[in-house]
Amino acid sequence: RKQLELQFEALKSQLSPHYLFNSMNTISSLVYRDPHVAENFIRNLADTFNYVLNTREVQLVKLEEEIEALKDYAYLLTIRYADAISLNIEVDQAFWKKPIPPLTLQLLVENAVKHNVISNDQPLKIHVRASEQELIVLNNKTGTPSQTASHRVGLDNIKNRYAFFTPQEILVEDNDYFEV
Repeated sequence: RKQLELQFEALKSQLSPHYLFNSMNTISSLVYRDPHVAENFIRNLADTFNYVLNTREVQLVKLEEEIEALKDYAYLLTIRYADAISLNIEVDQAFWKKPIPPLTLQLLVENAVKHNVISNDQPLKIHVRASEQELIVLNNKTGTPSQTASHRVGLDNIKNRYAFFTPQEILVEDNDYFEV
């Protein structure tokens, strides 16, 4: 029951009105300016929500599925922020079949976007990489937006979901870079 509650919290964060509002504004600005990009944006948004809905009652997915969903989400961010954001995924295919709670990577990328100023002068660089022992999501820190307060809900959700599957704790380092 607790696992489902945590997954539901992750789902709710994906469907937030603020996220939908920003997506609709992006689509609106693209429709006349670049209909082809608008269509791709809508398709990637639909794929992102499809993944969210299809994994709402799933405890674990293959890392490969999570990465593919993250690529759809990253496309949305790239359209919104252009060159001011980059996502680098360095995960060897040997790890692609490993299990991961769904929406873990997307929540971590969303946190990076939420808690950093993103501009051409201060680009946000996010790295996802895997080694034999760990999966790491790392981002530079560009400064905190004026209207953002951290309640650690996303990180706590991830930590609690992982606790169902492993005694190994999620490590968070908040120094020059933010690393989970």
